[in-house]
Amino acid sequence: MLSFLNRACKPMIRLGQAVVLTLAAACTTQSPGVQQSMGFATQPTTLAAQSSAELSDDTVMAAATSESGAPVALLVPGAGGLPGDDLLSRELQNAARLAISDLGNVRIDLRVYETSSDPATAQAMAIRAADEGAKIILGPLRAQEANAAGVAVAGRGINVLSFSNNPDIAGGNVFILGPTFLNTAKRLGRYAVRQGQGRMMIVYDKSTSGEAGRAAIDAGVRSAGASVVAAGGYELSQNGIVAARIKE
Repeated sequence: MLSFLNRACKPMIRLGQAVVLTLAAACTTQSPGVQQSMGFATQPTTLAAQSSAELSDDTVMAAATSESGAPVALLVPGAGGLPGDDLLSRELQNAARLAISDLGNVRIDLRVYETSSDPATAQAMAIRAADEGAKIILGPLRAQEANAAGVAVAGRGINVLSFSNNPDIAGGNVFILGPTFLNTAKRLGRYAVRQGQGRMMIVYDKSTSGEAGRAAIDAGVRSAGASVVAAGGYELSQNGIVAARIKE
């Protein structure tokens, strides 16, 4: 039970850091075309280089001065998206509210919008959030939605902090909060090499993100001094995983 609680708290801790960073981001202007992430990608910008611990109280409070609190939009998939999105959406909302409750005197007006895991809907919800006063957008979950939302509000000076881990969408007013495939692969590769395990096998799902992950893992483990000796793809389903075949 204790290990389960520890795993469950990790995304909440990260989301709590993200909420604090949103307040700083609301006061920060970014240059277009610069890759940016919240401390996970390899080319951090000024905001990305700051951890939540490095943000001063004055910076945080400056973004939350209104009586009702700083308006922050949370874009979640909702019930109309992919299987499991409804549960994930509730967990994101609960984590956000828990994180906000830990911010003490910092007031945040959290407003939740559902994207149905659809880029067009994400774009519409981002525009609606901006029209309703949002100063920052937390989410959406996936890369295409985040890109659509970022484009929709770019001209209004609103930053989008997506939960995506796809660095291709980072730039301008779009940040990514998720750990990138390449950074994760490099860390795992270095650890494996230190343990004397230099021969790697890659198993990946046959999807856009799966292919991106495979390429990142291949590059990451090779940069760590290891070698990829086998790779195999599988259909993203329970039966596909069971039936997966590894190709030499």
